[in-house]
Amino acid sequence: MSPLTALFQSAALLTFRELVVAIDALLLSRGREGEASAMVSARDLIETLRKRRDRGIVRLRAAAEVAREGAESRYETLVRIELARMGLDDLELQVDVCDHEGYWIGRFDLVDRIRKLIIEYDGEQHRTDRAQYLKDLRRLERAREAGYRILRLHKEDFRPERLDATRRRLCEFLGRAPVPVAPHLARLFAEC
Repeated sequence: MSPLTALFQSAALLTFRELVVAIDALLLSRGREGEASAMVSARDLIETLRKRRDRGIVRLRAAAEVAREGAESRYETLVRIELARMGLDDLELQVDVCDHEGYWIGRFDLVDRIRKLIIEYDGEQHRTDRAQYLKDLRRLERAREAGYRILRLHKEDFRPERLDATRRRLCEFLGRAPVPVAPHLARLFAEC
């Protein structure tokens, strides 16, 4: 079964949030540098969505509007979904950040280069793997030295009882208020 067939078959069964997660996963390039490719290209997805009339296709098309290439994990997508529901999903994904002299500091999940803001999702490996933990500390310290402010989020921030607080933290960190989103998306975000 092709990834697109599986996506269409699951469209009526998955929540809007899970559809966005699934599409982000399909759009993620995998493989060695120079040879990386996604399971589905954004162009093929959009073209196929335009033609199909399956059950759940309206939700699937809306999920594709929110999906973006570059999220490398489910929780990175969940961060983006919370930003998108507030009309604030304009940060760059998976950005290589350099210091003032042009030396590479590291790659970060979500970045606003102009305002020097970084949002990082820290998965369990960031806590349980000592080498990863120390590498992250050095990377984050160097980013701060280069003038970046950093917000770190964790799995617990996406529990239903914590989502309102997480949304407030995101807005406060970004220094921006939520902006209205299209009504069809607002209705679907309300499922989340």
